[in-house]
Amino acid sequence: MSVWLFVPGHQPDRVRKAAASSGDFVVVDWEDAVSPDRKAEARQATREVLAELATPERFGVRINPGETDAHGDDLQALPAVKASMVVVAKVDDPDHLSRVAAFNRPLIPLIESAIGLEKVLETARAPLVNGLAFGYIDFLADIDATETRETLLYARSKLVIAARVAGLTHLLDGVFAHLDDEPGLEEEVRHVRALGFNGKLAIHPKQIDPIRKHLQPTEEQIAWARDVVRIYDEALSEGRGAFKHKGQMIDVAVVRRAERILGMAGRP
Repeated sequence: MSVWLFVPGHQPDRVRKAAASSGDFVVVDWEDAVSPDRKAEARQATREVLAELATPERFGVRINPGETDAHGDDLQALPAVKASMVVVAKVDDPDHLSRVAAFNRPLIPLIESAIGLEKVLETARAPLVNGLAFGYIDFLADIDATETRETLLYARSKLVIAARVAGLTHLLDGVFAHLDDEPGLEEEVRHVRALGFNGKLAIHPKQIDPIRKHLQPTEEQIAWARDVVRIYDEALSEGRGAFKHKGQMIDVAVVRRAERILGMAGRP
């Protein structure tokens, strides 16, 4: 369960503040948060500020899409930047990752278009890809759709399946842009967690704690999981492979789910 905080690359003070935040990972942005005339400044500022920080392994950079002029400049700047991961914007084709893979750092492609979604399994299986992120705001603009759970359900589910098939570590839902709507943020986090996402992107430090809270299993889920594991162990000792608990038939698949919940919660 992880929260990744985006910060603009041309604002080193915000990068320093992000380093002191409770976010699990910080992504220094060279793409949408930086205007074209300040991208060179962002690359230089990122190199300098990450060099002074003690935990560069908590930092990645988001580079510009492969078909843009800025992408080539980003790749030239990457070797001097102490970042442990590269987030690649608007990946429409896994071939766009080949030049970035040459730097031998884990990659997180952002799926932000219809064509990117159609090729997501190929992208998920590309070399050095360690996770997927869903840029649903750009995706909605691309398909000319309104933001609702229904319009995003297919895309989110397809990312979940692709990440699972490819055995990826990270699956991150996109940013929630309404900074003053904490109930809406919490509802969205609960929804995407139920679908199978294990992380979410944030654009402000105040979003970190609500996201983390609702990515974690609830106390009710933890209590259920403990009961299932305990009763299953008892059933096995009695030679039974399946049993009924509170009206639900429990078998190995359900027990595996219960064990995963306890693992996510860090509970025995």
